[in-house]
Amino acid sequence: ASPARERITALFDEGTFTELDGFVCSGKEGVGVITGYGSIDGSIVYAFSQDVSVCGGAVSKAHAEKIVKVYELAVKNGAPVVAIFDSNGAKVSEGQEVLASYQKILAMSQNLSGVVPQIAVVAGSCVGISAMMAASADITVMAEDATLYLTGANGDASAAAAAEKGVVSLVEKDAMAAVQKARELVCILPLNNLETAPISEGTSAAAAAIDDTTASAELVKAVSDAESVIELKADYAKHVYTALASVGGSTVGVVSVKGKLCDKCSAKAASFVRFCDSFNLPVVTFVDTEGFCDCTSADAAAHLAAVYADATCAKITVYT
Repeated sequence: ASPARERITALFDEGTFTELDGFVCSGKEGVGVITGYGSIDGSIVYAFSQDVSVCGGAVSKAHAEKIVKVYELAVKNGAPVVAIFDSNGAKVSEGQEVLASYQKILAMSQNLSGVVPQIAVVAGSCVGISAMMAASADITVMAEDATLYLTGANGDASAAAAAEKGVVSLVEKDAMAAVQKARELVCILPLNNLETAPISEGTSAAAAAIDDTTASAELVKAVSDAESVIELKADYAKHVYTALASVGGSTVGVVSVKGKLCDKCSAKAASFVRFCDSFNLPVVTFVDTEGFCDCTSADAAAHLAAVYADATCAKITVYT
């Protein structure tokens, strides 16, 4: 089996993956994407996995239509989407038609925003508009050896660079580990914006000594269920800590602020709170800040305040 097929099969519970449109071709060539649905921890999830071994995973009209169908079925059935990216770009021989195809995928991806969770896995090469799609997912997981070219082939396309810029949420050691992390994330998130998050058998973390010098990661670990914390965007805007965690068996979003807030910190916190609000995850905010940096724009500060004010999910703030 190709790596693409192995990845999409590994995403689902054993024996539950059902492929869609497996015989679609682009002219006389195959289509470099595998699409379908299956079960993750008993819940239906849709997915696509680009296959770089077929025409370099090139995005053609037929390729795009397969992906669009996945999005349409996901929104119709209120099910999450996992997108696994590994493609060298567009099929340039199709000319302008490819741009129209990309537009369809991007539009569908944006239409699903805040309706069902979207998790992107950057498993190999991810360039141009595919990189935009991956970066605009709710949570983006990238393999250490994958490449993500958002601004052309001359920049640093490494996973470390993408994490530092805040383009990806998590970096895993390889593609299969990234797929397993996507599976883990689906298991703790609601299926859509009308459902509640799954309740787990959470066990309290071991008691820990906490004071005002405790690092955000240790503080969050101390109040969350054991082994439940998944920090997001750890290498970006480090004065703000964001994570998904379980408290008493229920999934929550956690924001911890230490130090002064810059524009990037405000944007990181705002986008995370908006995501939590979309799926009605309670937000717990730990605050230990002297305020905003001199460099912070009024727009960024106002946007952060507006996002918190707009959020209708449960909000708890702890001044540490």
